[in-house]
Amino acid sequence: MVDATVFIEVSGGVCPLTPWENALRQGAGEAGYTGGFIDQIDQYVLPVIYPAGLTHEAQFLIGAGVLALNSVLYGRWLLRNGRRGIAGS
Repeated sequence: MVDATVFIEVSGGVCPLTPWENALRQGAGEAGYTGGFIDQIDQYVLPVIYPAGLTHEAQFLIGAGVLALNSVLYGRWLLRNGRRGIAGS
């Protein structure tokens, strides 16, 4: 999940759940919406997630940092638990 989120953040793409949500809404007879989920709640979330002046380079660095942190944490977990943790035994 983190990998997909990082990819969307770094590529500047749209979350794949947004078109799916719109299709389900339209299938239920409701109107979909344009833009992404964040666009719908932008007055609350957008300034926190995407502050004014955030560049694509900064987004890339944030995404790389999240991926690195995730890799370190999972790496430590694997070192502590080894194959036993993966197999669940």
